[in-house]
Amino acid sequence: MGESYCGRVGLHALPGAEAFYRRYDMPDYGSDPDTDGLVCFEYAALTL
Repeated sequence: MGESYCGRVGLHALPGAEAFYRRYDMPDYGSDPDTDGLVCFEYAALTL
């Protein structure tokens, strides 16, 4: 557990789920060739 994601949430979406994440304004970081082209979405760390 040496890495810290500092509150970020990221995922690789199946093609049928991409519209769901876009509807909730989750930033789209494009397709990832290491995951057969699945699109990567990520929320930044929360700042309070």
